[in-house]
Amino acid sequence: VNCTRVDVADFGAKGDGVADDAEAFRQVMAAVSEGGVFHVPCGRFKLVHNSGPGDKPCGGSQPCTGGCAQLAAPNILTLAGRANIEIRGEGLCTTLDIHSDTNPRVFSAYNSHSWGLTFRDFTIDQTHALTNPCMFAAGHGAIAITASLNPECQPSRCPRPSLIRGVRFTNIMSSAVQGDVQSDMTVTESFFYRVREHTFYAGGLTISGNRIVESGYQSSGPKKQGGLAVWKADGGP
Repeated sequence: VNCTRVDVADFGAKGDGVADDAEAFRQVMAAVSEGGVFHVPCGRFKLVHNSGPGDKPCGGSQPCTGGCAQLAAPNILTLAGRANIEIRGEGLCTTLDIHSDTNPRVFSAYNSHSWGLTFRDFTIDQTHALTNPCMFAAGHGAIAITASLNPECQPSRCPRPSLIRGVRFTNIMSSAVQGDVQSDMTVTESFFYRVREHTFYAGGLTISGNRIVESGYQSSGPKKQGGLAVWKADGGP
């Protein structure tokens, strides 16, 4: 296993909140090997991902109406088929600032055999996402890991759980974390602020020691839940 540490700054990411760093992030994702660390230093990394001409839900340039079809959620960074990779920031000083006319998945291993993925110590901020309400995507999960168990695993590569630890989700336009019954993912010591829909969507999640503030409901109960403190804007449960 190659435990390479790859830093987005080495691929040209600026982290100044002005330059679009999305391509640098994609290059790092392609370069990091199994067992490696995708390192994001302190900074505000602007990631731009807008829908293409073929994605217009109403067709062409028609205005937003009640009859608009929902889009399939686009992905900024794809982890399909990847294993044993850690995406690591440096805590509160590391922010992924998502700019988009829709609400993309930031990290996606959606309907793929991926496992042992670790996300820790950074913020995902979607304050500047969904600038066009008509472009709302039907997919869920700023971090989405589903169908992650590999039925053909060998003893040396059998799946281990994925982990989200110390990640802050801010102004998330759809759901924050998406799993399914095969995900086997732990979410712990993370903070959720103003999640529009599901804080946790679907099953396969072990949840412990998180804080949720002014956020949407939890869907399809997790496998295990403990130490979950929830505050609502209206003071309700």
